[in-house]
Amino acid sequence: MISPASRRGLLAAGLALGAVPAAAQARPRMTIALNWIPNVQFAGLWIAMDRGYFAAEGIEARFTPGGPNAPDPLVALASGNAQLATSNWLPFLDAVGRGNDFVILGATYARSPGALCSMARRPIREPRDLVGARVLAQTPSDRLIMTRRRTIESSRGQVVGFLRALARGWRENEADPAVAARLAVGRYGSELGLNLAQQTRQNELQIPLVPNANGPRVIWFDPALLGGSMTEIARATNRTVPPAGQILDLSLIEEALRSG
Repeated sequence: MISPASRRGLLAAGLALGAVPAAAQARPRMTIALNWIPNVQFAGLWIAMDRGYFAAEGIEARFTPGGPNAPDPLVALASGNAQLATSNWLPFLDAVGRGNDFVILGATYARSPGALCSMARRPIREPRDLVGARVLAQTPSDRLIMTRRRTIESSRGQVVGFLRALARGWRENEADPAVAARLAVGRYGSELGLNLAQQTRQNELQIPLVPNANGPRVIWFDPALLGGSMTEIARATNRTVPPAGQILDLSLIEEALRSG
């Protein structure tokens, strides 16, 4: 399924195509495969698409949605159906271990949105409350942004432009949480029955997780994490972490943010 989600939006776009100059129609397409449904978690993407920031970079940006019934974004990336993807650390490691040439470019969240939840009848308020408890663990939600190394080699300028537009969208998301919420509810996730108040509140809560204290403000990945908590998580699950130079390339986001 290709964005926009609304069938009416697709029809309208098709009817209007004849009025678009030929040069605009020829823009190279960059598709990002998302690892969850098209809700406000991807606020920066929606703002960048809505305000024409990708088009300003000479790119036709599209997305494929994720979710429980959607194809794995890393499968879409490996097959070439997407040029970028969002995914989490452990699935990324597994894919690299199978021989994929995936590279981390950045991350949506500087701070993980992961949390420990407990039932009111047995609340977990301090570490000792965990003694004897059974914990249901979910894959860590890192929201890494990645591509294939061959895509960097063949389309570096387009990837940099995509990151520059995406960063611009995330910076502007900080100004008003309701903007991206309305886009998620009314356009990009319009068939999902999303609630505007809930999406607005979710965006309010995620905005503080985005800025990075150890690098550029948005979509930056702190390389120190590779040698710290991320490696610890990998080892705890019997996974091997390749050398950073093999799986991490921050030069593209550095270029995007320097020129953006």
